[in-house]
Amino acid sequence: PEKGGLAVSVREALDALRHALRLGAGAIVHVTDIHLPGDTSGPRPVLPPTGPLLDRVRMGQTSEAVSLATEIGEELALAARRDAKPETAALLAAELVALCGRAALEGGADPEEVRSLQVRVFEHLAGTTTTGTSGARTPPGSLPGVLAAFVRDMAALARSAQTERKHGVVRRALAYIQGNYDKPLTLDGVARVAHVSPYYLSHLLTRESGKSFTEHLTGTRMRRAKELLATTDLTVGEIAVRVGFSDGNYFARVFKRETGLRPSDYRRRVRNRDTGPGSRRPSAPGGKAGGRS
Repeated sequence: PEKGGLAVSVREALDALRHALRLGAGAIVHVTDIHLPGDTSGPRPVLPPTGPLLDRVRMGQTSEAVSLATEIGEELALAARRDAKPETAALLAAELVALCGRAALEGGADPEEVRSLQVRVFEHLAGTTTTGTSGARTPPGSLPGVLAAFVRDMAALARSAQTERKHGVVRRALAYIQGNYDKPLTLDGVARVAHVSPYYLSHLLTRESGKSFTEHLTGTRMRRAKELLATTDLTVGEIAVRVGFSDGNYFARVFKRETGLRPSDYRRRVRNRDTGPGSRRPSAPGGKAGGRS
């Protein structure tokens, strides 16, 4: 290949990459579309299979991605030594950097962080900087380490974004339960609010919090029921409706299952413990006082 052709090609790729990310296109330039000037020596070399690596980057599986990237880097370094074409190895490495960056974006990574990391690797591979000054080109023998470090960062960015996205889904779902526990909530309905499938929400709640959707909903309702039993004179049936149960008897069974006490027994125990002699009992709406249960 013509001397300096790699630097020119990678700078062109870098410019296209920068514009694509700034415009939010979500796509990264393919170095496969860029050919070194004067390279007519035969079919263009291609990367080893990258599908498994890109899947690991996309899913944020750092250790697996690093292992696969190291293997590919070793293959590129070996080919460069065998064929005495370090420029070709660097160009293929640049292609892999572009592909892994796109996979990280598809996994939810921040475009600016992806671009910043790619810039540094492209500069090393090209032996130049974005300001045009010369630098040390990455020797073929160091490609495994360079690619492994870059891929580790890409997978970590994707994993971080996915973790934050999962936490956001859980927060939205739990906030909706907290604000609507008195309504007939279903897993399907809350999943629609959280913009995910019911299966995914159920799986995510259990994995992230250790509790199922039903456990979260029941726990929220029971906490509110305890508050109402302790601070109002509403009947058990009225409290059942206020915490999302249409059947007072079913509410009483669930309450006993969760607390070990019937609602009326819980009210009596709390008031005997917390209300001293001479204290006034809390009143239900309407000013009625007394011990309805």
